[in-house]
Amino acid sequence: MVRQFLWCVILAVIAINPTYAASTYIKLSTDTQTVYLGDIIIINVESTGLQAPLDVSKWQADDAFLRETTGTRIAVIGGKVAEIKIRRMEFISDTVGQHIYGPLIGEGAGEELLSNSVAVSVLPAADKQWQASADDYSATMTLSNSTPYIGQQLSLDIELQHKYPISGEIIQLPTLENLDVLPIYEARRTTVDNKEGFQQTAWRYLVHPNKSGQINLDNLQWSGTFVRSRTQRGEFEVEVSGIQLNVKPAKSINEQWWLPANSVELQDEWSKEVTQLSAGEQVLRTITLEATGVLSSQLPEITPLESRAISSTLISTEREQNLEGAQTRSRAKFIYRMTAQSPIPVFLDTVRVAWWDVNQDEARESIIPARRINIGLPERAELLADLALNESYWARWYIRLA
Repeated sequence: MVRQFLWCVILAVIAINPTYAASTYIKLSTDTQTVYLGDIIIINVESTGLQAPLDVSKWQADDAFLRETTGTRIAVIGGKVAEIKIRRMEFISDTVGQHIYGPLIGEGAGEELLSNSVAVSVLPAADKQWQASADDYSATMTLSNSTPYIGQQLSLDIELQHKYPISGEIIQLPTLENLDVLPIYEARRTTVDNKEGFQQTAWRYLVHPNKSGQINLDNLQWSGTFVRSRTQRGEFEVEVSGIQLNVKPAKSINEQWWLPANSVELQDEWSKEVTQLSAGEQVLRTITLEATGVLSSQLPEITPLESRAISSTLISTEREQNLEGAQTRSRAKFIYRMTAQSPIPVFLDTVRVAWWDVNQDEARESIIPARRINIGLPERAELLADLALNESYWARWYIRLA
């Protein structure tokens, strides 16, 4: 009766406005008007002549939403060839009763369009005696290292695998207190390569303990009803024990910034060759610090040691991080304006970054070697111009010498 009524409404709309009906429309339909609890509900969405894509984000955000496929077909409507957009959306029937889908709203030919609605009746499961075995599902929670240093990067992986669709699914993930967390991915209902017919929901996080001592990850809880067939249902409840971390405190490395990493690289670049500079001349020095297995916020500030004949002023700092495989690569770039002050040889001190190699469990140091820069007197013409403009000390000193 509901379906007949809906078709009557559609035919009435066409009769009232034939031009509108022929050029633009949105239509919902289903091949699953009556299903058992846990069965798949299929909603077909057809549309043509719309000025913008249909908004189905609310449907996609529904916990019962599984997947969708899209496509097009060509049809002749009102004597004209039209492209019909098709969406096939699948949902799990997770509650008993009548489920209403629609209406959807779109825009076409300068006016608002409203689709029909479809109703699906979900009946109770007929047989609840079947129970899934241990071969039908699994739940795991693994941490790459349970005895890390404070600040060390760890990977936390959670995988829920199952052979049959699930209705009424409830997942309670562990809280991640006392950890700095970087979510990497959440993949729902993906196929499992080495298990035919299995699907999985998986999460991966990169975590960094932010305190030493004991940290406890809560238990993982997973429950619901497996749907083996139209009449066979089996409730399940899984609890995965939490994980205890024993976090080691930072090691003392000459009281320098604590940086637990897999690797660290330090390098610098100059805006011009600086073997020979003139007093008063300015150049840019860029110091870049890269490390794997840390966040960009964990990288220390780099400040070159002061020299009596050349000054440095920090003018910009850039930080970024990217994912490389199962770890992060972070970069910090510091740009300094270096100004030559006195016409004498200058020895720039070594730039040092101390860090802890978490792979070898030992202290390391990355350096930019010390270097010599010869600073000479500027040209006389440049000094005279500088004197005229600024009455610079160097210009007056040079003229007295001359």
